[in-house]
Amino acid sequence: MSFHNPVEKCAACGERRSEMELLRLVKNKDQILIDPNGNMPGREVYLCPNKLCLEDAREKSLISENLKTKITDDVYNNIMEEIGNE
Repeated sequence: MSFHNPVEKCAACGERRSEMELLRLVKNKDQILIDPNGNMPGREVYLCPNKLCLEDAREKSLISENLKTKITDDVYNNIMEEIGNE
């Protein structure tokens, strides 16, 4: 029996990795949420779970560009906290 293991691309560095290895962010009802289970509906973007990719994505506005919304400092701080817990 084989299981499908989707591969996604980090919005910051472009590295292709298993969906399970990446941090999934979802825009759902004008909220930006971290989706650890990968099943929330909404527009999504993936990031490597490290500070370098988050900082690069923030500097280049890659998350807001992909999710088509403004990203607040609170959202970036929540993501940084989540990465710290990885």
